Amino acid sequence: MKKAMIAVVMAAVLLCGISVYAAAATKTEAKPSDTGSTSRSTDSEQEGAFSDFYDYENPDGTYSYYFTRGVVVTMDKDWYQKTMVLPDDSGATFYHKASYQAYKEQGYEDGGRLFTISASVNTDFKELPSFEFIGFNEEECMNYFAVLPTDYQAYAEDESIRAEYDSLWDGVKDVIADIELKQE
Repeated sequence: MKKAMIAVVMAAVLLCGISVYAAAATKTEAKPSDTGSTSRSTDSEQEGAFSDFYDYENPDGTYSYYFTRGVVVTMDKDWYQKTMVLPDDSGATFYHKASYQAYKEQGYEDGGRLFTISASVNTDFKELPSFEFIGFNEEECMNYFAVLPTDYQAYAEDESIRAEYDSLWDGVKDVIADIELKQE
C-alpha cells in the first residue's frame, strides 16, 4: 500500500514540475476560528516555513494547531496540555513537555520528541527509517510526512515523566492519522 501511494505521489510531483517552486514561495495566512482561542506565532521571514502557526480550542474541547502551510494537527486536551511544538524552516516537532524540560535541565536540547511534520517536493523521505505519509498537496506539489524517532525519547530517570511520555507515545499514530492538509 505504501509503495503504491509513493508511486502516485512521485507521478504527481513529476507532473507539477517547476510550478512547485512558485507554489512553495506563496505564503498563506492561517484562518482563525471563532472560539476566541490562543494564538502562538513566531517571527519568520521564511516563505512557506512551518514557523508561523496558531493553536485554537475547538468547540468540541479538542485543540488544533494551524500551520500557515495548510497543515492542521488536532488533538485532545490531555495531549495538548502535555506537549509543545517547536517549529523551524523545515518542519514542526511535537515534544513531550516534561521530558523536553528534564533533558534541557541536563543540557540536552532534543529529548522528548514525539514526531516531526515536514514537507518535500520529492520522495526522498521514503528512505527515512521511520515515517508516516500524511498526504500530497496538489496546489503546492508537496508531500507531507511525519518523522518518528527511532530511539526512546522519554526522560527515563523519572518514573512519572516516563509513564506520561509512554501514554502519549501510545497515541502518536492516531494524532498523525488525523492530520489534515487544507488546500485553498
